[in-house]
Amino acid sequence: MVEGQLEVPDVPKMKIKRGDPTEVRGVVYRSIAEAARQIGVSFSTLSAALDRGTQDNCGLRGPICGYIDGVFYPSKRAAAREMGISEQLLHGMIKNGKIKWEKDVAIPTGSM
Repeated sequence: MVEGQLEVPDVPKMKIKRGDPTEVRGVVYRSIAEAARQIGVSFSTLSAALDRGTQDNCGLRGPICGYIDGVFYPSKRAAAREMGISEQLLHGMIKNGKIKWEKDVAIPTGSM
């Protein structure tokens, strides 16, 4: 410690409880669950964002669209449906290198 500097004590991080009021982008919700439903993300996604302090960015990213063999798909879910396979199987095939997914970021509607 440098002379004249204040030492910041280690303060345990307060754990956000399930039923606590939660603020996201200036709106106060009755609970994490309600906030998650309203902004269109899962409870666990919002909880993790709250732990990181990034809840105001949560749910803002649009779906990841992309290409498989030159064919455009608005999402992996749409690609799986079109191919007649489960989304889980498609993810596995991409992970194992059997199918190449070329990402393209979707532009949210109304942003232009």
